[in-house]
Amino acid sequence: MQPERALSLCHALGNDSCLFGYSDNFNDEVSARLIELASAASHGASSAQSTRGRLGYVMVEAFQNIVRHRAEPVGLPPWGAARSLLVLRYGHEGQHLIAENAVTLDQRNALDGLLTGLRSRSAEELKSLFMEGIQRASTPGVRGAGLGLIEMARRSGGRFNWDFQPAGTGLFRFSLELELGEPRSTGGLFNAADLRSLAMDNGWPLFFAGKWSVAMQAVLLKFAEAPRSVCEVVDRMGAWLVHAAPAFFVVHGSGRRLLSLGGLMHREGARLMEERSAPGPGPELRLVPVGGLMLAVAELEL
Repeated sequence: MQPERALSLCHALGNDSCLFGYSDNFNDEVSARLIELASAASHGASSAQSTRGRLGYVMVEAFQNIVRHRAEPVGLPPWGAARSLLVLRYGHEGQHLIAENAVTLDQRNALDGLLTGLRSRSAEELKSLFMEGIQRASTPGVRGAGLGLIEMARRSGGRFNWDFQPAGTGLFRFSLELELGEPRSTGGLFNAADLRSLAMDNGWPLFFAGKWSVAMQAVLLKFAEAPRSVCEVVDRMGAWLVHAAPAFFVVHGSGRRLLSLGGLMHREGARLMEERSAPGPGPELRLVPVGGLMLAVAELEL
């Protein structure tokens, strides 16, 4: 992985503590990992328990909405406008979640109408709508995207946005952005378009930048489906990556999958990591000067 790409991801984190993106296999098995991710990202937060529960629920709902209702982009580039993407940004003031997937024209019109109607609803009205939908659960076709969107809108306190962009003949990329926790005092919502371009242009099915921890390491390795040999290398590096500000973890590569990880560190810390946690005879740990810091980059084959 080119150091400048790792540095771009580190810079995209800004002042937040976690930036996570997933654009790989959208199946039901991933849902449990998202709950673990919410727990790892919220570790140490003042309202960790309530934040973890709300964030985990919304992430799973957003993910399931993609799994169940995305249109298949047949004949389109695999890393193009129609590719599904889930992104979490965890900040000190709140969390932002964006879910993107391809939809048909009929789906676009239905989603736009539903979300426009939800925009003006109060929290109590959204709760009532959700309960009414639950009570009608025996009716075929009632449960699904509608109920999930209603509850996501409620749990975000009505702070959500959506957009549709052309993604191919008869298809649109549906982007749903939700703001959780405290509203940001500055900066507004993150630039999702730039972040998407970074992931799509470089073919990243999984990426992370932020504060490293044992819990975060464990869940990232699960997402990457890393073999034991790779986990052992990451274990050795992880003891030093906790000092990175920030660390990064990216799955990439065409044909064969690669894992690149490392972080921005003080020079002495980077030197010690190079000496004491070298990945082994295969991968090489590169140290690149960046201002008064060092960018450490290691690459392993998955």
